[in-house]
Amino acid sequence: MRRRDIFFKDDGKDDIKKRLNAWIEKQKLTDKEQIKMLEAVLNQRKNIYLVRETANKAGFELTRFINNKALDLYFDILNKDKNAGYISKGWDDPGFRVGEYFEMDKTDPAFKEKFYKVHQVCSGNLISVGVSEKSQGKVGISLEIGIYAGGLTEKVLKSAVETIESTMCKIKGLI
Repeated sequence: MRRRDIFFKDDGKDDIKKRLNAWIEKQKLTDKEQIKMLEAVLNQRKNIYLVRETANKAGFELTRFINNKALDLYFDILNKDKNAGYISKGWDDPGFRVGEYFEMDKTDPAFKEKFYKVHQVCSGNLISVGVSEKSQGKVGISLEIGIYAGGLTEKVLKSAVETIESTMCKIKGLI
């Protein structure tokens, strides 16, 4: 009786898996730590894929990918070669944020009035406003629209980007 070869032919992908597994083994992690790390990386890869595919379908270009301890992903969004904001997701966030960032001079005598107008415009468009102290005399303003992960579609992304863009146009006229 002839022995059958029960193993699949190597298509080159096994080499990548072997190298990845060898690297993981060198990290001296427990099985639980390995699984947690691999799940985080897999989820990040899925999120990046989802954002790229959705942006592409919506007609946007993504640039400047960033990830770090706080951010699972960050991309600048370009609409017809013009900055249209950004999309980001923190590691523990349940979804994505489409937003824009700018700074205001808090030494400006009209700072309070201008900031109040910014807040009014954003509130009217259901945009959250984050404020952070930056360099001396400057305040960073983050405008963001939250999108739950299951709700990121071409239509939703287009709408969020259009809302951020139109709100920024209004704000530029106010400040």
